Amino acid sequence: MDLINWIPNIQKSISALPVTDIQDAVRSACRKFCKETWLWRYTQLVDVVEDVSEYSLEPPEDSEIEAIPDDGVKYKGDSFINLTCTSESELDATCPNWRHRKSLYPSRFYVSNVDKHLFLVPRPEEVGSLEVTCILRPSRNCLAVPDFLYDDYEIVIESGALEDLFNRRNRTYYDPNEAMRHRVLFREGYNEAKIKRFTGATNKPFKVKMGYFA
Repeated sequence: MDLINWIPNIQKSISALPVTDIQDAVRSACRKFCKETWLWRYTQLVDVVEDVSEYSLEPPEDSEIEAIPDDGVKYKGDSFINLTCTSESELDATCPNWRHRKSLYPSRFYVSNVDKHLFLVPRPEEVGSLEVTCILRPSRNCLAVPDFLYDDYEIVIESGALEDLFNRRNRTYYDPNEAMRHRVLFREGYNEAKIKRFTGATNKPFKVKMGYFA
């Protein structure tokens, strides 16, 4: 869904805004929404090579990897095995020689915070494959986002964008009160989305007209 689809409603609140300003604000709101909710998920298969522990992940175009869930990696040899999430510090504390260990197949994994590379522990001695679930967010320069962000959360994203725009101190439309109001609406929206992810239900509908505080 193109970011420009949010333009008409945002211009009802702030007229004569440059298109690029609206795109920047909507993009920022979408990134924040995805970071908070973990709703954008993507599963990819990765070939495991003998004696190789580090693997790069390739997100779809116009996206970045936000995280990999603790239960998001499965190793497929003869059958699928759920790998346990760990960290370098935990491995150093519990298994000092872990960097040199090998096994027929891995039992654990960790993810680099810098480049989101995936590391398998122990180093596999046989070929196989990984099924990796990635949490995504829009890239910093994208011009489009997944359709569900508009179809299901249009008003929520709109509030996040308006919070950003009304907070811009060097603009004539700077309004901290409006920024705070939209901040509340945005947080309510993505918190409801979190409930939907965990329970499959929400406390209220998302596609509603925004109310105003008295």
